[in-house]
Amino acid sequence: MTLAPPAGAGRLANTAAWLAIATPLALLLYDLPAGRLGANPVEEITLRTGMTAFALLAASLAITPLRKLAASTASARQLAPWIAPWRRRLGLSSFAYACLHATTWFVLDHQLDSSAMLEDIAERRFATAGMAAFACLCVLAATSSQAALRRLGGPTWRRIHRLAYAAGVAAGLHFLWLSKGEQLLPWAMALLVASLLATRVVRARQKF
Repeated sequence: MTLAPPAGAGRLANTAAWLAIATPLALLLYDLPAGRLGANPVEEITLRTGMTAFALLAASLAITPLRKLAASTASARQLAPWIAPWRRRLGLSSFAYACLHATTWFVLDHQLDSSAMLEDIAERRFATAGMAAFACLCVLAATSSQAALRRLGGPTWRRIHRLAYAAGVAAGLHFLWLSKGEQLLPWAMALLVASLLATRVVRARQKF
């Protein structure tokens, strides 16, 4: 039996997904003027935007395995076309939150002091990993359009977009080193990214 979504279900699911993506920002904007960001609001803003960016990046990496699983399962085959576009949507949403995360670090944390920022990046490994992840996301966002795909060609575009996994690894290291391995959530998301990367490696080896 094939699962056929009822009419309008895809639109409802898309709306729910976009609302879920916007919720962390909405909560942040609600908590900020209410003084609910604790004793160090800048640190809280940095943490919230960064963790949301990492979660959305991990979710985007999960889309391809989910799409392939749906396509290979008779009862869920019709869900695959709905799932596929969310890799790009989640990736760009991750980039948007990463921009907020980086802007908070640049402007509020370091007051645009380039010397202090470069020193941080050079001397603190979590900052090095975080900047590497952000650089990867910048490249991915800049080449995410159909126009970029046509200009670069499919093979080159696909090679560039393997940076999504590099971004995931770098982001995982960023949060693990920042938390000194003492928090559960960074570990959980880092393990998710590692498992998705391992799945891709196994799948690539099976092709040879």
